[in-house]
Amino acid sequence: MCAGCSASTDHADGVPLVQIEPRSDDGGRDRVASPSPPPKLPPPCGNAAFVAANPTKSQRWMQEAKLQMRTGVMALMDSQGANYTKAFPAFKSSYELSGKLNPLQNAALSAMKTERYGWAIAAYELLLERQRGKLERVMMQQMERDLRALKSSVVWVTLSSTTGSTKIVDRRIPRRGPAVELRYILGDDCKTLIGMHPGHHEITAHAPNKTPQVWRPELRSGQRVSHEFELARAEP
Repeated sequence: MCAGCSASTDHADGVPLVQIEPRSDDGGRDRVASPSPPPKLPPPCGNAAFVAANPTKSQRWMQEAKLQMRTGVMALMDSQGANYTKAFPAFKSSYELSGKLNPLQNAALSAMKTERYGWAIAAYELLLERQRGKLERVMMQQMERDLRALKSSVVWVTLSSTTGSTKIVDRRIPRRGPAVELRYILGDDCKTLIGMHPGHHEITAHAPNKTPQVWRPELRSGQRVSHEFELARAEP
């Protein structure tokens, strides 16, 4: 385990790695990740015990949760078209503050639209578990279809680094249209599990005083792969 890694609020838990493969051409090591369950979302910050013990702080949290919910809704109602990139962090924050499932449902849709597949899968699984029998049948069937589509196309990628405080920039290069860019921070154990969209990716690792390193995989639906970045010290 490396020292100095930063925790992230937007990454999945890492998983054990097996079957070390030969070193890749770009200096990192490609490995095959062992099968693992999808990442689980963190429990919401709001809970009954905390509310009872901290009524004033809980009230402030709920007010902020409502504000974030409105921000997310306004992003989806943008005159230029639904802005899922802006909506996702707002709905996610609203859920984490309140623990309510309405913002979680909106966050799940926004995560799917912005290619945060791992987060979306975990959110939809939680929604179906807690809402089964409570929502309209049509809505439940739609969530089940979305979840099946995500699971059939997702690529589970474990990224790790020998260096602490590593940040990841993932750019998916589609055949047509602009690149899709997402950013991650490796966890305390210097690795993170990410549910990615299949296709050609340029994944760059950055760390203080280190030379950035790029991994360019062609990811296929259903794959489980991993890659370790070995960042060299930057020359003065």
